[in-house]
Amino acid sequence: MAVSSGARLPLEDTKDTARLLTLRSLRAFGFGFLAVLLALYLERFGFGPVQIGLYLSLATLGGIGTNFAFSRLADRYGRRRVLALAAILYTLSGILLAIAQGPVLLLLAAVIGAVPPGGNGLFSAVEQAMLGGHAAAKRMRIFAIYGFLGSGAMAAGSLAAGLPDVLAAHGWPLMAAFRVMMGLYAVLGLTMVVIASSLSPAVEAVPNHEDEGGESPARSLFGLGRSHRLMVQMATLFVFDAFGSALVTTSLLVYWLHAHFGLSAGHLALLFAGTQVLAAISMLLAVPLARRIGLINTAVWTHIPSSLFLMAVPFMPSAGPAIILLLARALLVQMDVPTNDAYIASVVDPDERAAAAGVTTMGYQTGQLAGPAVGGLTLAAGAVGTFFLAGGIKIAYDLTLWQLFRHVPPRT
Repeated sequence: MAVSSGARLPLEDTKDTARLLTLRSLRAFGFGFLAVLLALYLERFGFGPVQIGLYLSLATLGGIGTNFAFSRLADRYGRRRVLALAAILYTLSGILLAIAQGPVLLLLAAVIGAVPPGGNGLFSAVEQAMLGGHAAAKRMRIFAIYGFLGSGAMAAGSLAAGLPDVLAAHGWPLMAAFRVMMGLYAVLGLTMVVIASSLSPAVEAVPNHEDEGGESPARSLFGLGRSHRLMVQMATLFVFDAFGSALVTTSLLVYWLHAHFGLSAGHLALLFAGTQVLAAISMLLAVPLARRIGLINTAVWTHIPSSLFLMAVPFMPSAGPAIILLLARALLVQMDVPTNDAYIASVVDPDERAAAAGVTTMGYQTGQLAGPAVGGLTLAAGAVGTFFLAGGIKIAYDLTLWQLFRHVPPRT
């Protein structure tokens, strides 16, 4: 199979990479401040921990549906069109959140699937398929930069989440300050619509005419051909990893730290900005490490210590030690992101990359679906069980991933 069939032009010779990285940065900035503020915003509408968890699960469910549709249709109807449509939904979610007076519009924003934690999947599958068009030697570095900019932008967004406190200190009603941030989310979405529409035809997939044996059932459903078994296995594993993560998703961590230690929105904004900065740095560090020990080894053996740090958080007697553990976790927990992205792009055929990224993203979103609801329930009962369950599930995922994929080498 000719691996060059995934794009019309070498992606590194166009301006599209810069546009895609800009899209990633803008989107992540919005997710950064909304992830910190969303639970606090919902609390002002009378939501408690259980209701917040259920809301986040609903947002994930919306993200699963749209991600499946978008990743399946991207290579059929155009990656640029699908990416622009995702940006439109992002904009609409911000508008709904900004004007909501009660639960109806809040729930509609969640169903659309463009708010954390489900919203990331609207974009990532298509973006990763486009960036996968880079030559294999450059792919890991591009995905690391993609992750670095995303985490850096989320850090800036987390810092921006302190703006409502600043506005309130200058006499603004706090709810009005929250609504300003929701409006900013919509403005970011409009900007992304323009950028996505400016991408060139080089990002579109060229159909692969070398498939043998016709279209398989897996390709009919998921858009995958001979790589379907590997991707279904990986997507299944991602369900468990995501479930563990979603038990202590950022919004729930914000709520717990606020309730347990009395941290304000400003302090929480600084904390989660710090975690994103460390995560961004770690993604760049993953590049030389992956060259030395391999993609799968890097993903697994950096991930396990981060889960151990997480499990220790609820035993900390004060906010300071808990924050140190969360920062230490942040330095390791995202190193698997660029390595997994690069690995997935390397073991599937070029014309399957959008579908493969979509299936694995859908697996991750499926795991996120129940996690916040379960996490909200267990946090209401006591934090130790929540943190231990999350860390234990993630460690089991890492060991299984290593066992299944350490002997499956990259193909493209």
